[in-house]
Amino acid sequence: MTLNIRGMGDSHKVDRACRLRRSQNLILMVIQETQLNNLQRSLDTSRCWGNDNHGFDFVNAVGRLGGLLTVWDSTFFNIKEMIKSRYFLVTIGTCPSIVGLLAIVNVYGPKTNSEKSKLWCDLLNLKQSKSASWIILGDFNDLRRPEERINSIFCKSSDDSFNRFIQRVELHNLRMGGSRFTYFQQFGAKLSKLDRILVCSNFMDKFPIASSMALPKDLSDHSPVLSRL
Repeated sequence: MTLNIRGMGDSHKVDRACRLRRSQNLILMVIQETQLNNLQRSLDTSRCWGNDNHGFDFVNAVGRLGGLLTVWDSTFFNIKEMIKSRYFLVTIGTCPSIVGLLAIVNVYGPKTNSEKSKLWCDLLNLKQSKSASWIILGDFNDLRRPEERINSIFCKSSDDSFNRFIQRVELHNLRMGGSRFTYFQQFGAKLSKLDRILVCSNFMDKFPIASSMALPKDLSDHSPVLSRL
């Protein structure tokens, strides 16, 4: 599951994440915009996960901007390597249902086109350098087509770049049920599909009917997006 939580300093949001983990029986959860710049001291991750049988890693926010957290069931996912950047957190390891390595990429897309282009280039190079099954998920801060927004600006150059990235990295966008949009600004006046789950061909070969579901939003202005196998 991916969730832009918009601040983990709020205990109600942490409790909400824990309820989602339990109700959906999650084995992995990626969170964007923790807004914590010393997360290890600021947050007890067992409150977020609900028990101590978990591993985690994080990227600190810059001031109050951004911040990433990935939490996983330590009985299911055996971690081999972590790779960090301001806008992504890569967790590479093994799990029983995937042959070889599995790479989970927690993404929080930047705002500017130049930073986005650099992010797509970094992720492309990273995927080409590591032999693994890839799942890239999070808040990409980008759209793929005009109908993925209402009352907001569609930037064709930025979104063409995003689509080229998906094509070059050979990713598949998991079809999404539930809400058509994942980001709700100003009481629903502006709607966008910013959050999604992208997977490689190896993953689709293993799980050909995999899909995703945008769950109802709660305390954040983003909906959680859950993968279904």
